[in-house]
Amino acid sequence: MIDLAFGLQTYTIRKLMKKDFSNSMTLIKGIKVDTLELARAPFTESTAAVLIDKGIRVVSIQDKLRHLESHFSERIRFLKQLNIDIACVSVLPLSAIFGGKKQIDCFIKRINALAIIYRDQGVRLAFHHHDFEFKKIKGIFKFQLILDGLDPQIGIVMDTYWIKKSEEDILKWVNILKPRLAGVHLRDFKVQRYGCKSHRRSRR
Repeated sequence: MIDLAFGLQTYTIRKLMKKDFSNSMTLIKGIKVDTLELARAPFTESTAAVLIDKGIRVVSIQDKLRHLESHFSERIRFLKQLNIDIACVSVLPLSAIFGGKKQIDCFIKRINALAIIYRDQGVRLAFHHHDFEFKKIKGIFKFQLILDGLDPQIGIVMDTYWIKKSEEDILKWVNILKPRLAGVHLRDFKVQRYGCKSHRRSRR
């Protein structure tokens, strides 16, 4: 049976959290939100203490690849303190965003290696995409190159906003990613419709 959890991704309230983390957690509890994917928050013992005190469940954290690498011990300590078993890479490194296949291959190598050491600690790595993965290299989406090269045990967090922005079909990608989906970010996408207006230039 799949353990489904519906909650808030805290990037949404990053400014509020930066001002007062504890109060921001009180406010979201006040609107009956008690499940989070934690992003843009300090992964510290004091943060964990607040979450435990407020009775908020964190199902995963989202962090940059370099931080998950360089702060491995601190992240594992935080994850274990809150019994979290998913750590999600939030974004491609800049080199892979702007680079070609060589840079994508380098990213794949790094995340695959990192997945092994997190897995040894009982934590599954996942990857959250944006729209730049839907740029093509020799006719192939960067996203497809990433999927083909990733360790199959690395999950994918699908983002409906970025898929729609890329003019791709959400249901198609649900079916493609379904065997490895670790989460879905459900976000609104407002379609802008621009009308033409004629302006009469006055002569003075």
